[in-house]
Amino acid sequence: MNTELESVNAELAILREREFAMREILRVISASRTDPEPVFETILKNAARLSGAPLANLCILNDTRSHWTLVAHHGEGLRHLSVGKSTRLSDSNLVPAAAMRTASIVHVENLVDSDLYQQGDTGRVAMVEEEGMRTILGVPFLLKGEAIGCITLFRREVKPFTQDEIELVETFAARRMPVYCFAPLMTGIFT
Repeated sequence: MNTELESVNAELAILREREFAMREILRVISASRTDPEPVFETILKNAARLSGAPLANLCILNDTRSHWTLVAHHGEGLRHLSVGKSTRLSDSNLVPAAAMRTASIVHVENLVDSDLYQQGDTGRVAMVEEEGMRTILGVPFLLKGEAIGCITLFRREVKPFTQDEIELVETFAARRMPVYCFAPLMTGIFT
């Protein structure tokens, strides 16, 4: 009976944390009418904290959908990408590109076992060898069924994200982001 009660209490604590995170995101959205940066930072901070990922990125597709740019980062240092400066082709096989191109979740449980790493892809090798990343999750932001951006979470250990953690990040990505958050970033600023 005691372990059952402890389990229920632990679940309630997780639900309260998630509810708090969602309220915080909605509060920041309503307070940040012209500046998307606080919205992005709040989403990444909460997604990383609640999923146990030390690193989180947010990438946005440009208006022609040919490239994506890292627009926000949360967590420990990032050496191989720079916010606002790192632009990649959207037809690459990197996780954010694949998640945005397919408008679906991409989960790589062990980057060392991935084809890109095995083939010596410079981006994937940098993630593994410079950043020490091992597990990655990409969840697209969708607008009318098309991806416009992607939340990417990283772990420095081989530890797959649970279905519950994936659904949590999906919930953050599914929040109706005000168009103003993405519009300035999709009008060619980073193209």
